Amino acid sequence: HRWPHFLPDGTHFLYFIATADPVNDAVYVGSTKSDMKKLLFRNLSQAIYVPGYLLFVRESTLYAQPFDSRRLELTGDPVQVASPVIEFSPAMSNAGFSASQNGILAYHSGEFVGGAAINISSRTGDILKSAGDPKPYGAPRFSPDGSKIAVNVLDPPRRTNDIWWIDIERNVSTRLTYEEPFHNYPIWSPDGNYLAFLEQSGNTFGIRINSLFDRDEKRIVYQSDSSVLPKSWSPDGRYIAVSKTGERGETTDIWAIPLDENEEPFPVVQTQFTNMYPAFSPDGKWIAYESNETGRPEIYVRPFPGPGRQWQVSTGGGGKPVWTKNGREIVYLDEGRNFTAVEIRLQDNSVDVGETHTLFTPLGMVGPRTFDVSADGETIIFSTLPTAGERDYVTLIVNWDAGIQ
Repeated sequence: HRWPHFLPDGTHFLYFIATADPVNDAVYVGSTKSDMKKLLFRNLSQAIYVPGYLLFVRESTLYAQPFDSRRLELTGDPVQVASPVIEFSPAMSNAGFSASQNGILAYHSGEFVGGAAINISSRTGDILKSAGDPKPYGAPRFSPDGSKIAVNVLDPPRRTNDIWWIDIERNVSTRLTYEEPFHNYPIWSPDGNYLAFLEQSGNTFGIRINSLFDRDEKRIVYQSDSSVLPKSWSPDGRYIAVSKTGERGETTDIWAIPLDENEEPFPVVQTQFTNMYPAFSPDGKWIAYESNETGRPEIYVRPFPGPGRQWQVSTGGGGKPVWTKNGREIVYLDEGRNFTAVEIRLQDNSVDVGETHTLFTPLGMVGPRTFDVSADGETIIFSTLPTAGERDYVTLIVNWDAGIQ
């Protein structure tokens, strides 16, 4: 359920439902005073209301369809308004347009090329090279030896993701998954021969492990009816740390998923706050993570598997921690979306936090976890959107509806 848009009475609203099968995706009307759910029409992206019409995009064309906001009914056929209009994110069912209530329309003109770059950068921000052909990449992860990058790649027509890996030196991309379920958030095994990742089908979330070199060598190691996202594989190969939605769906906890079927999953950080993005230390004895217990995201470190206290290692906000291989540094994104490094000294039962250094701001970086750091801490990869081309711009129309009245 996404993209709510209030109608004039302030009680009813439009919203969009995305399903496992895009054929069933649709725009509905709901109410704040009841459990009303009225189907208006099938579509692959959101709709908004302007006086007398619903605006929506279908096959890169913007349409206006007459709509009675009192009876909550469509009253005529759709009329073409503009084309082409970019669908920013097919995976999120989001088309690029907006309109005021007094006849001003803005839309993103052009074609969705779907290309993005995986930038390989020095820790000072110098772009050293790019990896892979232009694709809508997400969640890049360095292999343990630094020779490969695992990514998820959006497939817009299917509105789902698949797992790929890139040989950096040869700049060759290899696709690992082809099946219909949604695949995301790849992480590497300690030996670099396997990838674990999310496999989602409807409301079933699973952790799947695949051999890098044999697609048929695969297994599901955990399944849940609540969101569970793999984030880190322990150095001894025994556990996968995940972000898992709490029982009431209001918070996120950190759990460890054992790969020994005789062991049970167990919580590592479970509080009334949101805890996410776990990362094992190189020796496997500590885990870094993000929590909002202070009212904003900060980075903490605690013993694994516990028990033990936690140490806050970021100041002024921080998220998405990554350890360097020597365990003496954690790189994260600060509140201003700057790559930041904090010095860490791990003792037997304590953590000494040293100086914090701002590295650089990754301009154009997209997505919630679209970066990683090499083992030596000297190289950072992150995915970016492509630079807009000549046919990629915003068009503004005043009195757009004059021609269809």
